[in-house]
Amino acid sequence: MEMRSADKTVSRRLSNLANKNFNPDEDEEIQLEIRDKYEHLVPESDRTLACEIALGQFVVSSLTLSLALFQMTVVEPLSIECFSIMNYVCGAIVETFQYCWFGQVVEARTINILTTMEMKKFNWKSAISVNTWFLKLIGLWPGPDLYKLNKYTFYMIFVILLINSHIFFQAANAINAYKNLKALITIMFTIFTKLLTSAKMLMFVRKSETLQQFMLQMESEEFQPKNDQQVMMVQRLLKSWKKVYFVFWFMALCIVSLRTFFPLLDGTVKDYRLPLRAWYPYDYKTSPLYEITYLHQVICDWISATATVNTDTFIAALMMCIGTQCDILSDNLRHLTNCEDDGEFNKKLVDCIEHHKKIVRFAIDCNSFFNKIVLGQFVASSLTLALTMFEVTVVEPLSIECFALMSYVSGACVETFQYCWFGQEVQARVSQQYF
Repeated sequence: MEMRSADKTVSRRLSNLANKNFNPDEDEEIQLEIRDKYEHLVPESDRTLACEIALGQFVVSSLTLSLALFQMTVVEPLSIECFSIMNYVCGAIVETFQYCWFGQVVEARTINILTTMEMKKFNWKSAISVNTWFLKLIGLWPGPDLYKLNKYTFYMIFVILLINSHIFFQAANAINAYKNLKALITIMFTIFTKLLTSAKMLMFVRKSETLQQFMLQMESEEFQPKNDQQVMMVQRLLKSWKKVYFVFWFMALCIVSLRTFFPLLDGTVKDYRLPLRAWYPYDYKTSPLYEITYLHQVICDWISATATVNTDTFIAALMMCIGTQCDILSDNLRHLTNCEDDGEFNKKLVDCIEHHKKIVRFAIDCNSFFNKIVLGQFVASSLTLALTMFEVTVVEPLSIECFALMSYVSGACVETFQYCWFGQEVQARVSQQYF
């Protein structure tokens, strides 16, 4: 009841402000009061608890869906047990869907309230905070302080060495398996992916200062939306980016989950099979070396997936930012005709010229940062997709291994798609701006 009353109070005050000429400088106290009421609609502790529950639900649902789909492959088709499992899968999907649906409803209402109020500054850092949080988790986002002689720098070095040790042991196994075509292909497409991920991580470490400069440029005054319409333009493309981000994360979660539990699901764990083929300078088929090696592979695989998803989507976020700036500039140019006198026209025209210069400079800097990464991604994706599709032809149809490979193909397609999509969005907005 208290939250509903606060919500009504916020809506009523916003409606009252909409019926008069609201000046944020003159009515600053009213604006602060509305913001305070809005921020207290849901306490911080409740938001944190809801996020933790939703995160746990997504993880558990992904795992249970993977296990349920595996179980469907071993039961009699169209049997009662098969229908029971299918009902469970539908229920799990609906369970996850409701979080997405009502979360989207809340986000839409929140955007409506925020855009009704005069926005002093659009927070780009907050818009991609999930992305940067995961980068920070794996040692790739030191923040404004950059890499210095501190614990975080040593943590970054440890993560990089851990990933590359995993790549080394897999590459060493390729030498032993060169006579086995199927095993060699399995190793090679995994190595291509991991090498590219390692290269992306090293690039992010090397260019950490440049990345922080990008964030400062995104927060600059010229890159800020000037009115509610421009805020909605930014939110529209930002929403597309978020959808691609979470779809990519879901695909990566399915791939890594299947690889992690594959030896457990098909029963080969009793034969000391590892999630990924690799050579080690010791006999890992003894306890506890088997458990330690298994854990090493799983941790490296999850770090690699986290790095792949968040480095790729961060690059997509840079392209998304360029696209939104083109939209804002186009909107400002269209409204030059609304100027009351030549003085105002000249001032706004100069502002548009300066904004255009900054967009071009930002786009050139971004392109110099990720052009090699994108080229490497297209080459690696083409090779791994070809090798993976070949491997699909030699595994048992509808087996766990087959599902894992198909999930990998889907993830690789989404990974490549996001570069094409946001690159096309930038190109379309630039064409619209000039023509």
